[in-house]
Amino acid sequence: MAKLSVELQRYFFEEEQEPQVRLADILTLAGERIFGFIFVILSLPSALPVPAPGYSIPFGIVILLLAIQLIVGAKRPWLPKKI
Repeated sequence: MAKLSVELQRYFFEEEQEPQVRLADILTLAGERIFGFIFVILSLPSALPVPAPGYSIPFGIVILLLAIQLIVGAKRPWLPKKI
């Protein structure tokens, strides 16, 4: 299994793709490794040096739900069809 960055580079730059990229394709490509990426993205606002009121509870709930999915052994995160 190649590094995620190598697989994403191949997907975006080397393979012929449709003009519109679907999130489902990225999730399938990354597999279980997408959990870490999503955790990092969701926790980045907490690392800001200035407080941003109102974001910690919703982001924390999403991180909790993703963590539960990872604990129960999900191979890829469940996300709603429309975000």
